[in-house]
Amino acid sequence: MYLLVPPIISPHPKEYIIAVDKPITLPCEADGLPPPDIMWHKDGHAVMESVRQRILSSGALQIAFAQPGDAGQYTCMAANVAG
Repeated sequence: MYLLVPPIISPHPKEYIIAVDKPITLPCEADGLPPPDIMWHKDGHAVMESVRQRILSSGALQIAFAQPGDAGQYTCMAANVAG
């Protein structure tokens, strides 16, 4: 017997103010069975990982050195086979 649990995200609505060229990490705490895959969106568009932006194993989004174009609304989404 397998137990499948849809992901649940702990809410972290927060506004961040960061200086240009400084690093920032946006948390995304999600639980579920199996552990969910985390995807990030900025202003409704999927965030693509790059040299500056990467999704950590914790699910957090790390921006190595913030730029003015990084400003916006970020949303993390979690998904697994249960939901």
